Amino acid sequence: ASYMTSSADDLMDLLSDQFESAWESSSQKKSGSARRSQSSSGSPHWSVDKVANMLNIEMDDAEQLEGNVLINVLSGKKFFAFDNHTVEQLPRLAKKAASKLREGQHFNYTKMYNQFSAKIGFPTATGLPFVFSLTVPTYASVGGSIQAKSHPDISESKDSIMIPKSVNASADLEITYSAKAQGKMGFVTPYNHKRYTAALHKNIHVHVPLRVAVDVDIENSKISAKVQPLDANHKHKLFEYSTVAYTAKHDILDMQPELNANNDVEIIHVRSPRRNETTVGQDSTGFAFDVKVESEQKFLDWATPLNALRRHDAISALLYTTAEQSINNNNVTVTYNPESSSAKSAQITASYDSEDETNNNSAESGNRQSHNKHHGSQERGSSSGNAAAEAAAASSAPDSAQRKQQFLKKAAAGIQDSYAQMVDMSIQFNGEHKAQYVATAAYASSAVSEKNRFLMYVAMSPAKNGKDYQMALDVEAKMPNVPLANYRKALEADATSQISAVLNFGEKGSSGAQVSLQGKIRQSSERRDYVRSHPMSALCEQQMQQGNNIQQACRNATAAANILDQYRYTIHYERVPESVKNATYKAYAIARYFGNLYVSENIVNPNNKQGQVEIEVNLGKDLKSVNVSMAAPAISASFENVPLNPYVAAVVAAHPEYNVADRVGQYWFQSQQFPTCSIDKNQATTFDNKSYPINLGGSWHVMAFSQPKSHFESDSASSASSSEQQAFSILVRQTGSDKKVFAMFQDS
Repeated sequence: ASYMTSSADDLMDLLSDQFESAWESSSQKKSGSARRSQSSSGSPHWSVDKVANMLNIEMDDAEQLEGNVLINVLSGKKFFAFDNHTVEQLPRLAKKAASKLREGQHFNYTKMYNQFSAKIGFPTATGLPFVFSLTVPTYASVGGSIQAKSHPDISESKDSIMIPKSVNASADLEITYSAKAQGKMGFVTPYNHKRYTAALHKNIHVHVPLRVAVDVDIENSKISAKVQPLDANHKHKLFEYSTVAYTAKHDILDMQPELNANNDVEIIHVRSPRRNETTVGQDSTGFAFDVKVESEQKFLDWATPLNALRRHDAISALLYTTAEQSINNNNVTVTYNPESSSAKSAQITASYDSEDETNNNSAESGNRQSHNKHHGSQERGSSSGNAAAEAAAASSAPDSAQRKQQFLKKAAAGIQDSYAQMVDMSIQFNGEHKAQYVATAAYASSAVSEKNRFLMYVAMSPAKNGKDYQMALDVEAKMPNVPLANYRKALEADATSQISAVLNFGEKGSSGAQVSLQGKIRQSSERRDYVRSHPMSALCEQQMQQGNNIQQACRNATAAANILDQYRYTIHYERVPESVKNATYKAYAIARYFGNLYVSENIVNPNNKQGQVEIEVNLGKDLKSVNVSMAAPAISASFENVPLNPYVAAVVAAHPEYNVADRVGQYWFQSQQFPTCSIDKNQATTFDNKSYPINLGGSWHVMAFSQPKSHFESDSASSASSSEQQAFSILVRQTGSDKKVFAMFQDS
């Protein structure tokens, strides 16, 4: 799909004006009136309009919104144009659609088409015409029925689409997609009317018959769905992928297909096929699926896909997943088996919740923090005494409200002014043998506290084997608050960070395995000297001598001053099963395979402690290479001078204040991912990173001004309110020799 529009910003604003939240409208009106009264009483002499009039700013009226959309679906192109009047018809169309969905709708869309077709012919040295052709005939079908209701009902909306508090929908869906890629090449002998062809066919078939009932609670950020197969008493071929290579001799005067029985067709077999048939899922979920694999490949191992990735880059591997180095006949089939299935339906639930202590009043916040600190110390003490993680859940039931609240409180325990977030997901298979899988994760951080905490809990109860498994992970990091606007203080600050983690896993009700990690992340003296002698730091020092501390050079140098390049991890483990140890060794073997040019090992006399693994990571002072060493009970290994991709370096080189997304964005956008304007002692920098000298004096200067344009021919209340909320002005003036006063005004 592609689109063109006269203004993308106006389009997004106009689209947002067509929606109204059912549960936030009243609170927004109250807060808006409070802001208006506060603005009018607190700043009677200044306003956005007054600043605009004093500067003779004339806002251009918005032109009529125009655009077009081109959609290419199933080899059919649909083009339509729109303007602001078209967008304003969305509430009426939404009301009509909601009314029809409430009564229930049946649909059936079927199409046969050709995704791609090409045919090339040219003469050869023998004089015989050579022909190559490629076609991809495709069949797509979507059918069934759907019914949906919303609360409040969208069909009762007036001038805007009321975003409901909840939506209940049910649907019977039968989706089928089949495609055949037919590639042929060969030559024609005109004297006997024969065409000699070598061909390769790739077939794919996907069939999804489902009955789904979905409940969406938008107000409480929760979604649940009940899924079950349609016509559950019959087998369904859900997936099939096959390749067939053959040669054929065909009479060009014969209008019959060349693959009929009368032609000379020979299927090409490279070697005897390997066959494997198994049934999966009946023990873990209760739904049984028959998997049948036939292949003429030499062997199936991890080296084949790894070598394919090394021959090509990751993007081409994703775009051409079915490209093969050699041609072999393969067949992979997945079939739903109702006779071996004990489950009748699956109940899926996902929810999100958060808790922001900074929004509470000081008394409540203080009480909660003191309670959380006391509770957190008790939990931490019991954790160290019993060697159990903080993430041990009080309940393993799906969609447990007790577990959700427990994780929010535990994640925020002992973190001042914390902001905690929680995600809970569960899936329960109902039938003769019940199975359930639960996963809950919580993360808490703070702008003022050094602590961050991540908790995760996973519980698995399979359908038939009777063994319940659970895993609990508790990760806590202490990263100090370092200066972000003063290069000299940042260079002198101690950014050393600590990280600790406890992982418990095993069968429920048993002691299980435990893995604990203690880590220290620091900055080396070589890295600090490298930053101090960098030309960017020299430019920053020169600017600071002139009283300018937050220009672009100093912001970059300050961020680089606290990047950590040395990692020390000590891992202790107890009662870890042999299968997990073998899996970790296989992971190391993969790393050794890719880093074979840089690795050295000692497997003769490592002389390392039992039950302990030590890992050291040393980044190069310029973050262009890395050294990694590992000391395990059975082996010592080191990777020396491994080159680092700049994006990988941005990910692994930690900073106490910036997360991974911030660091990658800073490199990707050349430190301009967030356009910033600044005013120093005698230098100003604009949003587009242009600097010029400035002398403020005692008069007010406009540092930033924003007033959006009104929509074309739009006089709705929602448009006016949204535009007014976005209008603001920031003024600045100098008081004394090195002090400045800022004033911000916002119309609401």
